[in-house]
Amino acid sequence: MQSDITANALKLMAVGELIVDKLPSTPNRIEPVGIAFRCIAGALAGASINKAANGNGVAGALLGASAALASSYLFYFLRKSTVKTTKLIDPLIGAIEDALVVGAGVSLVQLT
Repeated sequence: MQSDITANALKLMAVGELIVDKLPSTPNRIEPVGIAFRCIAGALAGASINKAANGNGVAGALLGASAALASSYLFYFLRKSTVKTTKLIDPLIGAIEDALVVGAGVSLVQLT
């Protein structure tokens, strides 16, 4: 995870996911394939963070995968509810959601 090649590959994959997520043909985030990839990414992140903090990688992976699963469903239904309540178009809500996530991610990285 600390090599430049791995870090750059993961950054590229994150940008790719952000782009693919905007395509109209992309299924909902709670479809099985999307959930599986989110759980794998969450497990990888959780294991890496926990190992970097001298913790148990398996525990971190389980926590990361669980957080990915729960947040996928939570934010799917929150987004649908927000679109319905505000009458704003879904892509606009999605852009706001993405900006919040990127901003939170940048803030978290700056804390370390």
